[in-house]
Amino acid sequence: MTRQSICERLEPRSLFSTLPAGFTETTIADLQTTVAATMAFAPDGRLFVGDTTHGTIRVVKNGALLPTAALTLSVDRFRERGINGIAFARNFAAAPADQKYVFVYYTTPDPANPNTAPNNAKNRLSRFAMSTTNPDQIDPSSEKVLLDGIASDTGQHNGGMLKFGADGMLYLAIGDAHTSANAQDLTNLSGKVVRIAPDGSIPADNPFVNTPNARKEIWADGLRNPFTGDFKPGTNTLYVNDVGESTWEEIDQINKGANYGWPTAEGNSTNPAFTNPIYEYAHNGAAACITGGAFYEASQFPGSYKDKYFFGDYILHDIWTIDPATKAVTPFASSTLSVTNISGSPTDGSLYYLSVTGKVERISFATTQTTKTLHDVADAYVRDGSSAGSNFGQVTELDAKKSTSGFNRESYLKFDTSGAGTIGKATLRLFGKLTTTEASSVGVGIYGVSSTSWGENTITFSNKPAADGSSQASGTISGTTAQWYEFDVTNYVKQHASALVSFDVKALASALPIVAFNSDEAASNTPELVISPASSSKTLRDTADAYVRDQQYAGTNFGSSGELQVKKSTSGFNRESYLKFDLSSLSTINSAKLRLSGKLSESSSSAVRVAAFGVANTSWSESTIDYNNRPTGGTQLSVVSITGTTAQTYEWDLTSYLKGEKAAGHNIVTIALRGLDMTTPYTTFASDEAAANQPVLAIT
Repeated sequence: MTRQSICERLEPRSLFSTLPAGFTETTIADLQTTVAATMAFAPDGRLFVGDTTHGTIRVVKNGALLPTAALTLSVDRFRERGINGIAFARNFAAAPADQKYVFVYYTTPDPANPNTAPNNAKNRLSRFAMSTTNPDQIDPSSEKVLLDGIASDTGQHNGGMLKFGADGMLYLAIGDAHTSANAQDLTNLSGKVVRIAPDGSIPADNPFVNTPNARKEIWADGLRNPFTGDFKPGTNTLYVNDVGESTWEEIDQINKGANYGWPTAEGNSTNPAFTNPIYEYAHNGAAACITGGAFYEASQFPGSYKDKYFFGDYILHDIWTIDPATKAVTPFASSTLSVTNISGSPTDGSLYYLSVTGKVERISFATTQTTKTLHDVADAYVRDGSSAGSNFGQVTELDAKKSTSGFNRESYLKFDTSGAGTIGKATLRLFGKLTTTEASSVGVGIYGVSSTSWGENTITFSNKPAADGSSQASGTISGTTAQWYEFDVTNYVKQHASALVSFDVKALASALPIVAFNSDEAASNTPELVISPASSSKTLRDTADAYVRDQQYAGTNFGSSGELQVKKSTSGFNRESYLKFDLSSLSTINSAKLRLSGKLSESSSSAVRVAAFGVANTSWSESTIDYNNRPTGGTQLSVVSITGTTAQTYEWDLTSYLKGEKAAGHNIVTIALRGLDMTTPYTTFASDEAAANQPVLAIT
């Protein structure tokens, strides 16, 4: 990507992208910069965004851009230099507070000759630790340089894809530094994907560790400007978008020791020494620039998008998906902003993309999905013994019988779930009965069938596909009067969402009666797969919290404490806690619960009541609030009794209040916690500075 030639300032856009039906786009944050090239989600849903123009990493938290940068770096900003990669350690969420590591790939400046070329600016990969006193800050003094001195001779082709694989190793894709010969030269890191351990050491199984003069960090070579990419979660399948020169843009699946051909080849090659891209598209005489890449693994989108790889083009203003199994490419969005990065949220399931001017856009699917009833696309029963080669696909029954005499009967059904949307529950409904009265009931099991290639008019007992392992659901069929029976097959259908799914219905015990269900040839009450939508839920972290205390502490601020304390006292040592939330990311509120992890400070009382109040004043600051200037008054909303000295989760129902605030256009809200009982123990809750179990609003 050459910003000097293709990154002119864009005119303001009045409309959002053109998206498939049911999708919406929302601007979540705007850094108001000129170059923003990378972003990464922390496991808790905070989004860290690199702002090259200002040399900062900014945080989007609970749908709002925090006013203070998480980290400020000295960077060279010429052409494509700057902050080009951010990644979080795989154990970030569980790591101790002083070992929550974030990795940053950026360009260090030449102090004597900055922001120009040629100069002595170099690319660097460093590890930083989060601040132990403010979880939204990165400690600049914690920097550990892992790789340094990486060429950036002209300011172009720095690459920037930075991801952890399932093997626990850190992968960095580096551009050829605008010197194409670098890509085939194993003595330098330019034009390569490198692989190192999180501490910077070199894994012993890297492909060139025993190659004389080769850089041992190299994992793959022959790349031009591998700007973005992603691992398929839980695997070592890595896709990298390599920005082309004048002919082809390509997506490469990065394999150990592979050579992708640049500069000898751009796009596909007949040279067996080179690994071809899994997908390429031509410039067709115009400009193009492939940027932004992410696998979608969440369930907020319809099931047909799960496991797809989303990629964008900075110049063409488009986003597509590619199916890793078939390599089929489908348009997704057009008329986007100039995409530089794409990532899926680990908390709300939406897809986010970053524009070069620092706008963070969220693409979500409408959650007003209704229950859908799917009818099978094929069904048939099969029978062994003398009928093992016969097809029963056109009869009106689906039979099940377990027999010791060889006349077993099983029934197969196939459903197309590609239009089912997000799946909360899947219920197989069959209308059936026992054919005779030799037994009062017969148990049946529903088994998943991996093969979906069988045909209704060709399946027989002899060629039937095998069922998968144990039954997905079971039930008891009783009596000779037909009725509906339901089987919960949710887990199996979720695993195969957006595809054909097959089931095998078997009797579980030997019995004389045949179980007979209606088939799709019956006049009515044919088989159904009922899909109920998943409930939409979201958690918001507070944007500020603090407790206050009166008497000699009335002028003291406790905003950096890991606790929120509450106490009602006759002696003057009252304690109250204040929390602030941003509701701007919510379109609707059906239910809202304040969740806090808390306990009593000691056991002289068995229970203490704590009330939540809605307070109009939202101008207070976490770092300046004290008892003297605290917001007062408010409306009591909900009361909860806190018991015991072992921390547990407590909930206050704030639904009515927050619905009203949202309807009134008030996106910033304050909740105060005040004690109702005069007791010796005070109640203590985890604050947003705590290492875990921070305050949240649970929204559905």
